Amino acid sequence: MSNKEAVFDYIIDKTFKEIKGKTYFAPAGIYWKAYILESKEQVNELKEFLRKFLWIVLILIVISIFSFKPSLCFPLYISIIFFAYFISIMKAKSIQKQKKKKD
Repeated sequence: MSNKEAVFDYIIDKTFKEIKGKTYFAPAGIYWKAYILESKEQVNELKEFLRKFLWIVLILIVISIFSFKPSLCFPLYISIIFFAYFISIMKAKSIQKQKKKKD
C-alpha cells in the first residue's frame, strides 16, 4: 500500500462511525445528519467508491495547480471539495435506496 492510499484510507475511515451495530457515513463529521448503512457490503461499496473518487479529486487538484493562476486555485479547491462532498452524499443515498428496493 502506498502512502497516498494510506492517507486515503485514513480520510475515508474518519467519515464512518459504528454505533450499536449500525455504520454511519458523515463526510463532514456531522453525525446527526449521517447516512445509515445497514450492511458491510454497503460500507465496502461506498469505501471502494470513495477511494476511486479521491484519486479523481487529487488529479483535479494537481491539474488546477499547473493550469491556472495561483489566485484562481483556492476557489477552485473549495469548489472541488464541495463537489466531492455532494457526490459522496449522493452515492450514500443511492446505496440506501438500493437496500430499500431489495427489501
